[in-house]
Amino acid sequence: MYVGRVPNRGAAPTMLLRESYRENGKVKSRTLANLTSLPPEAIEAVRRVLKKETLVSAKDMFDVESSRHHGHVQAVRTAMRELGMDKLLATAPSRDRDLVMAMIAARVLDPRSKLHTTRSWHATTIPSEFGVEHSDEETRTICTGLLTGCFNGKATSKRNSRHGTSSLAAWCYTT
Repeated sequence: MYVGRVPNRGAAPTMLLRESYRENGKVKSRTLANLTSLPPEAIEAVRRVLKKETLVSAKDMFDVESSRHHGHVQAVRTAMRELGMDKLLATAPSRDRDLVMAMIAARVLDPRSKLHTTRSWHATTIPSEFGVEHSDEETRTICTGLLTGCFNGKATSKRNSRHGTSSLAAWCYTT
């Protein structure tokens, strides 16, 4: 069996499923089905099956090795930007500020222990979103400790002038 292509004058060619056979020493062919109405991908699949190729779906060809969550990270990062949290922590951009911002986002998204926060760091896109992919666990542990006291001194006075009392500090100490 094979897929035959029969040209038509001025029109699309006709695609036929055909079978070859011998009759009285002569080679003949008979048409089993007209495949013209099928999409080109289906005709190609029929061709491949007739050549005894194994067809596999794309789902079976690939294994998901890792899938990191992202949507909720983007939502928290956007909210933090709109609230001006980065400016509240430090006026100038720095790696420390980015790391503290990332740690705050991590605690907002998954409010567990500091140790869990530092160890579950790469389960989401937090490191890449905040530009701190290459931070080690020790640095994150120190930053999480600093995060607990991050609203002392200059940051506290800035926060108090903008937001009033210590509701944010209370949140920081209880997490």
